[in-house]
Order: sequence, then C-alpha cells, then structure tokens
Amino acid sequence: MKKAITFEELTSLNYMIKLLQGMRRIISPIETLDLRAQAGDLCASINQFSASFNVAMKYCKCRLPGQVYDNIVYVPSSPGIVARCAYCKQQYVWSAGEIIELDWTPGHIANLENNFIDKPIWLKSLFAKWDIEHCQFLDVQLFAVNGPTSSFPGAKSFWTIDRISFEDMHKWKQSSYSQVYWQSFLKCRFKKQ
Repeated sequence: MKKAITFEELTSLNYMIKLLQGMRRIISPIETLDLRAQAGDLCASINQFSASFNVAMKYCKCRLPGQVYDNIVYVPSSPGIVARCAYCKQQYVWSAGEIIELDWTPGHIANLENNFIDKPIWLKSLFAKWDIEHCQFLDVQLFAVNGPTSSFPGAKSFWTIDRISFEDMHKWKQSSYSQVYWQSFLKCRFKKQ
C-alpha cells in the first residue's frame, strides 16, 4: 500500500532526480560501464522509492544548456505538501485533482490579489508570506474598500489572519462566488484590525 510522503522525503526524491540527470549528462559513449551502472542503479532506486508513495510526475518547463532529458518533479497526489524542481526551484502543489504551478518565493511577501475567477470588487489588496514547508500562507493581510467587510460606504477595512492553508486560499480564488465564500468561510477566520 502506498503511503503519504513528507516534505523532507519529497525534497530528497526530487534531488535524486537532479543527481541522476547530472550523471546522464556527463556519460558519453566512451565513459566506463561503471558510471553507466551507477546511473542505472540510481534510476532503479528512484523508481523503487517513488513507487512507495502517492506521487505524480510533472515535467518542469526548465531546461539546462546541453540537457537531453526533461526535468521531472515528483508532486504528492494529495494536498498539503509543496514539491520543488531541484534545478529551477519552481514549486508545484496538488489541488482539486490537478497539479498547480506556484509563483511565490518562500518567506517573501506574496501579492495574492490576482488570479481570482470572480475577484470581489471590494478587495483592494491581499498579501502574505509563503511557507513552503507547511503549504500555507502566514501573516495574511487583506485591505477592503466599500464592500461587505465595511459598515458604511467609503469605509476602509484592514483584516489579518495568522495563517491560512493553500487549499483554503485556492478554493476562495477559484470560487465563482468569491464574495459569498468570503462571508461564509474566510470572514470568520480573519480578524478585523
């Protein structure tokens, strides 16, 4: 039976892919059979290790000079853990049955007000720090004007939350009823400042 993978195991798996592809790049027709055998052993180890986890393969779009093979990234096929390409550090996460590319840098402030299917007109800014190890946003700050968060026209509201999972934020952004989702779910988590 396959088991869930941890962030550390996933990082190790993706770095083994990087090592294997590095070995494949330096092997030429005149290389010794020993190096080819080592690469074959590593490939078998990677396949055996990855087969014990619920992971999906994703081909990363990065390509290094002289690289013959595509960069492979293993992504957990359940939400909650972020996978990174060992070369370009592109991040991927599983959500709603698909692999999603993330464009946030760990630990830095991310602007999250884009990519709403139905962005609330009252939402002026949404910022947070990205915590890659726990697949969540920290120190989330929301600034709203003239919306359901304010008590009178022209009012401005500043809301914060200590942390919110990627999954919850993604559901909000992908909802075609994002204002309703805010009122029913997120508003009870955010604290008005």
